[in-house]
Amino acid sequence: MKRIVLLMVLTALFITLVATDITTSGDFRTRFTWYKDFGNSLAQNYFDSRAQLKFDVSLEKDLSFVYLLRSGDMLWGGSSAGEFSKAINVKTRHAYLDWKCPFTGMNVKLGLQPWYDHRSLVLDDDMAGLILSSEMNENTTVQYGYVQWEEANEESELNGYDKQMYMVNFDSKLNEELGLGLNTLFNRFRNDAEYSAYDMWLMPFVTYTTGPLSLDGMFALSMGNSPKALGTDDLKNSGMAISVKADYDMQSQGTYGFDFLYTSGDDGSDPKSTTEFKTISSYYMNGLEYLGIGVHDSFWLNGNPMPTYYFDGNGQLNNHPFGIMSMVIKGNYPLKEKTNIHFAAGMVNFSTKIKNSNMKTDIGTEFDLGVKHQLYEKLSVDLVGAYVLPGEAYGPDLDNVYEVSSVFTLEF
Repeated sequence: MKRIVLLMVLTALFITLVATDITTSGDFRTRFTWYKDFGNSLAQNYFDSRAQLKFDVSLEKDLSFVYLLRSGDMLWGGSSAGEFSKAINVKTRHAYLDWKCPFTGMNVKLGLQPWYDHRSLVLDDDMAGLILSSEMNENTTVQYGYVQWEEANEESELNGYDKQMYMVNFDSKLNEELGLGLNTLFNRFRNDAEYSAYDMWLMPFVTYTTGPLSLDGMFALSMGNSPKALGTDDLKNSGMAISVKADYDMQSQGTYGFDFLYTSGDDGSDPKSTTEFKTISSYYMNGLEYLGIGVHDSFWLNGNPMPTYYFDGNGQLNNHPFGIMSMVIKGNYPLKEKTNIHFAAGMVNFSTKIKNSNMKTDIGTEFDLGVKHQLYEKLSVDLVGAYVLPGEAYGPDLDNVYEVSSVFTLEF
């Protein structure tokens, strides 16, 4: 690992020395959060900071190198940034070449880079791989991607896994109002013991804009097949998801919107097949702070919108692959030139339940209110409050939960 880090540092240094133009950018964020979780009688709080620095190095007209460093979330008093700073870990987030082939016009990105689908529903993360993009015309782009998750070691029986991911995306703007696209992902797993499995996703989407109204709809189909155990039948999976987003821009009167998400889960009725909607590394944002991806970032289990534990009605919490249904309304109103108010309200439920069980599907109802002020051109502060009325999915008679967060963000 030390050799790899040293090689990356030397490569970045060499590229910097021969560069013709270097553009730097980044941000620094510090936040304070005070919150109470489901089932906890006491509130918790923490301070944390994060810094990242991006170098965009232009080598030639059609060739550049991108390098992004991030310090991670440095928890004040925590293991990453306690009383002294020696434990702060700075990691490489992006490191890739960006080249446009002058003969074919194809764009090539090689190295550690961001990967995501249209709504960040299945995939939104940073991985090492190869992405090829080709513009068929001025309104249509086709994208190909390849990631090697793990390479089998022929000399070791303990490391016999061979894993890859393939991606093909299509995005077209039919006219000024209507756009169509398709994201596809294929995950393949295999080892020396003749274990073979796959997961694939087909995700068509449509966008429509007319005047102040913007609509975004996406349907996702998840399919997979894997052996349950040696000598048993294969376990097949087929899940689905629907995402609909609408925004209405009223200019000086603010922007208001709606977000709907449905993902299928499994009710446990068929031992040979499941109906779970699987994800790789999701970062879907429904607009809620607590029951979504917000300042707290806790409920979705690091970005995966498929909670797997539930209250069975008999006093026990159990694990199971459930789907989610959320409906959220949200808005942003400019109070002054540099100050705006933002709000959101929504309901989140499990979309499935165990067959013949007493479990509840209501996760909770949330109300959010925040104020964001631009102190300077590059420095802003955002104060956010969230209040959640819990359902009985995680147990009866739970106390209401809440969150208050303040976030200072410096961009440069």
